[in-house]
Amino acid sequence: ERYLKPILLMGGVIQYVAMALMGTFHNVYQFWVAGVFLGIGSAVTMAMAAPILINMWFVEKRGLALGISFSCNGIAAAVFSMIAGYGIVSWGWRTTYFVIALCGLLTYVPAILLLVKTPEEKGVLPYGAEHKLALSETADTKSVVQGITFAEALRQPAFYCMLICAAVLAAVAAESSQGSTF
Repeated sequence: ERYLKPILLMGGVIQYVAMALMGTFHNVYQFWVAGVFLGIGSAVTMAMAAPILINMWFVEKRGLALGISFSCNGIAAAVFSMIAGYGIVSWGWRTTYFVIALCGLLTYVPAILLLVKTPEEKGVLPYGAEHKLALSETADTKSVVQGITFAEALRQPAFYCMLICAAVLAAVAAESSQGSTF
């Protein structure tokens, strides 16, 4: 949470700059390299940002909030794929890459700089925190923080299994979104 804004900002800039550069490419290997940067940026902007922000702002109904967030992501992808298709036909694929990247930068960067704040910065409690505080006061129990540090996670085989599974799932999702068949 300490470096949340710079990391989110860097991820978005990497993603949208790589997308804008794709409008200048002439060789397929350039697209492959840009795909690496698109993956890094989108991992930060889509897969990492929503769960972190929702965990900061919600104590209760986190699953519902995360589901709404990811369904909005799917709706936006459906809408912008139609806009991109229209742009390719009307302006050409190179210009469409620039337009999409510019739209992304013009919305994402101000949103991160101006809107992303913790509840403490806004002077409020996360959704459901009042209810949880009332329950903890009546139960008079100590809350135990569970978890491990990043260094401890690096020594766990489960961490590497999760990384491999995430990479395989991302590859399958990327291939299935291409619509290609063997």
